[in-house]
Amino acid sequence: MSELTKHANTLTKTKILEFSQEYYGEGLNDRASKGAMIKQLEKIAEEKTPLKPLPWEELLLEEESSVETKEVQQEVTDEIVDATDAEDSAEVKPVDLVDLVEPVEDVAIEAHFKPIDLDYKNGDERYMIVTFDSVESYKKIKAGEISLNDVKNSVEEVKSIFYYVQRNGSVLVRETRNSRFIELT
Repeated sequence: MSELTKHANTLTKTKILEFSQEYYGEGLNDRASKGAMIKQLEKIAEEKTPLKPLPWEELLLEEESSVETKEVQQEVTDEIVDATDAEDSAEVKPVDLVDLVEPVEDVAIEAHFKPIDLDYKNGDERYMIVTFDSVESYKKIKAGEISLNDVKNSVEEVKSIFYYVQRNGSVLVRETRNSRFIELT
């Protein structure tokens, strides 16, 4: 049972209608039974990317941000202590990011392109939510079957996938059709 189904089962019919409208921008048949409404909601969730983080994903982000804040505060404190103890100051060398990123085949990402943020977390790994079509388009482009110009609906998602693969070597995505996690390289 998916997280969406678990969450929807805890809601009233009215709240399910509100949830669908708020997170997916879609209305449901308010005359349907609760079970039928949940099935409609699951179908919408397979086809659309949520408009904002889902409630159970927001909890992950809140937990992560409080842990990161504590870690950053400790690192800053440690660096201040280290800096005051050090006799010689270290020279900071700039890193040229162009040397670190190698383009993947024929897909060129514009310099001004802003990728979709990796707002979600699965364990220690960050991921983004994309449609099933985006994953399939990425795989076809990589295999040379189509080009980026052939992608119609999810161009920004596909470009974001290429951006993170070029930058990090791989990216973790959750596709919306089956809510599967897929690591793309």
